Amino acid sequence: MRTEVLVYTAIVSAFILSLLFYPVFEVNSSIYSQELELFGFNIRFYDYSSTVFLPLPIAGVIYALLSAIAPLIWRKTRYSLYLSTILILLSISMFISSYIYDERYLFYYDYSVLPTYNGAFLIYFPKVFSFNLPFFILIASAVISSLNSITRARWIPISKMSLLEKVLHDLRYNEIERGIVKLFTELNVPYSIEEGVISAPHLKILKENRKIKEAFFPRRFNTSVIFIQGNKAYKIDNGELKEISLLEAIKIILEKVEINENKIEKEEYL
Repeated sequence: MRTEVLVYTAIVSAFILSLLFYPVFEVNSSIYSQELELFGFNIRFYDYSSTVFLPLPIAGVIYALLSAIAPLIWRKTRYSLYLSTILILLSISMFISSYIYDERYLFYYDYSVLPTYNGAFLIYFPKVFSFNLPFFILIASAVISSLNSITRARWIPISKMSLLEKVLHDLRYNEIERGIVKLFTELNVPYSIEEGVISAPHLKILKENRKIKEAFFPRRFNTSVIFIQGNKAYKIDNGELKEISLLEAIKIILEKVEINENKIEKEEYL
């Protein structure tokens, strides 16, 4: 699990918990107040209080909760991070809509509305509007989620890279021998290195173009050949050349050396 995703989950959890103690925003005076809480507006006038039920903040909390859950349960692709950002923005939009509702229906010119059981009073008084802690935590959540989407949850430099991430990093920067040797060493796979070729059981990995011709005539029929160059890889099997991704190349390598893919930590949010 990426540290960045855990940080985001903690911030969203803090937002939901803060709603139990603080309103998202409030309008205050010495005798009158409007507070947006989880289930709507709580309106107080002296000792009298009334609640205006509103589904918008409930929807906002649900969107925020789903935004935190999506990257936790859907870790194979970066699209869960995009979905998380969309959901947290929808959550913010719910609370902004609540503010619009407040301005539209709970104020009439400079008069504030005091709901009663059979109608409403209009009260005129100087008022002070303010956002509270949950709103600022929600904005911080949106910023963190956006960072996760842009960087694929890799914006904390101290995060430890998995073995698969280290190997992919080396391959992408053309450090083929270092990456493959690191993989085989960590998994205790026997291998040998010749000029331009890394050999393992049932597998040959080429590092140089000039070795490709030899790969079309493998000495053993059960030996697969993989050629890696830049961000691409090529599988040479029974005289056929097929382009594959680096991740697919690593999966084939693990299959050929009979290592279960689950034994190594998978790269998340590709």
